[in-house]
Amino acid sequence: MAEAAGISATSVRRIWKAHGLKPHLAIPRSLYTDISFMDEHG
Repeated sequence: MAEAAGISATSVRRIWKAHGLKPHLAIPRSLYTDISFMDEHG
């Protein structure tokens, strides 16, 4: 994310924290390991 935006990883963390964002919680981890889910959505 930081590289794509052209800013440091620390800046990304600060911005996410300031806005209460937690993208790592957006999709349950179990879905990442579900092959059928990835076939449909990834």
